[in-house]
Amino acid sequence: MSKTIRFSLYMAIATLMSRVLGLVRDAMFANEFGSSPEYDAYLVAILLPFFLRRIFGEGALQSAFVPIYNKRALIDTRSGIRFANSVFTVFVPVLILCTIIGYYFMPSLVFLFAPGMDPSIRELAVMC
Repeated sequence: MSKTIRFSLYMAIATLMSRVLGLVRDAMFANEFGSSPEYDAYLVAILLPFFLRRIFGEGALQSAFVPIYNKRALIDTRSGIRFANSVFTVFVPVLILCTIIGYYFMPSLVFLFAPGMDPSIRELAVMC
């Protein structure tokens, strides 16, 4: 089995496990909270991190990164490693900046995502 197929299989298994664990998480939350204002606060609070995960972890970055990395790694292992390090060097500060912005502007972001939410539940969403 080629390296590419083996690593693709690893990624597929990891993605499947992630989806199953997400389903278990959602089932546990539904069991604990049902349809409640507290669960609504959690859902609003988790919107931004899930959005960033979709972009940086599962979305455009992965779709662009993996083919370029594979192409470079096949030509020269060091080239692939340099490319991965470059991407890492750029995206870690970007993610840190997003985290800082999210932390300080969370009350505004929660209001933006759920403008009609009760103020006490909005405060709970900010604390999440």
